[in-house]
Amino acid sequence: MNELANKLATEFHDKDYAHSYVNQFYDMAIAAQIKVLREQRGWSQEELAANARMKQERISLLENVDYSAWTLKTLRQLAEAFDVAVHVSFEDYSAAIVNVINLRREKLEVATREESLDSFATKKLKTNIDGDWGAYKSLGPVLVYPIPMVVDVSDDNDEWHPVAQVRPT
Repeated sequence: MNELANKLATEFHDKDYAHSYVNQFYDMAIAAQIKVLREQRGWSQEELAANARMKQERISLLENVDYSAWTLKTLRQLAEAFDVAVHVSFEDYSAAIVNVINLRREKLEVATREESLDSFATKKLKTNIDGDWGAYKSLGPVLVYPIPMVVDVSDDNDEWHPVAQVRPT
């Protein structure tokens, strides 16, 4: 496992530390995403302010990683300006750790509504193994060639793991 993930998993046993760390992380991530989305669209702070019906000084404040007075109303206003959806949810701490270790600029970029819908139209809607729906890019016809089963003996649990080789036709 990732060294940072292991460290956080240990340190998050302290409830106060865990809440403080995650709150600061998400404050920083929201501010960073606002800046990334603005830059992705090639906008200045003044242009974002005009599109969001705010003042430039407010945008500067919202892009500050130390800002923590977020309101859903403000996030919705920004989402409308960026032409994206805003999503707020509760999650467990293991998900928060994964979000911390996976944070990078590309993860903060979001396609506009039109770009997203154009891309969605080229995908097929299918369920995964858990029954959750998702949009997947079609590879065309696919042939699956079974190969022998292999046993994972690294942990002495004698579990059988099926392996298949997938080749697009």
